[in-house]
Amino acid sequence: MRKTTILRQLLLNITIPVILVLLLFSYTNYRYNKAELEDQVKQRFSQIIAEVKDMAALHDYAMKVNEKHFEARMKELSGMLIKKFETLDPVRTDLYKLSLEMGLDTNTESIYFIDTNGVIVNTTFHKDLHLDFYARGKGYREYFEKIWAKNGFV
Repeated sequence: MRKTTILRQLLLNITIPVILVLLLFSYTNYRYNKAELEDQVKQRFSQIIAEVKDMAALHDYAMKVNEKHFEARMKELSGMLIKKFETLDPVRTDLYKLSLEMGLDTNTESIYFIDTNGVIVNTTFHKDLHLDFYARGKGYREYFEKIWAKNGFV
């Protein structure tokens, strides 16, 4: 006959069931917390996406308001340029000097003269001089043809 010691009884009757219950509780707790964290991450991503969309909409609105001011200014400056170039040659005129006379901010505002072949023939931004828009893609040709068809400020 086998002797059962108190230590063995404690191990079999108390320690092993407690360990099994703790393992089962830990596993259940892990699964529950993992699901909760995944839900929270999804909610945070949804909140971030909503915030980015709101910020983009606000940015678009602000840009539209800002561009209305610039559009009026560009229309006015375009009219001034058309009047000036009734007597001047658009290819040979010093546009930088002219832009200073017109009150343009030469750091942020540039004048471009583009011929009907899509080539910049004169500009205040000299790095772009002789740039061929038509060589860059068909979309540019269509864009400029629409502008020239209107024969006015666009």
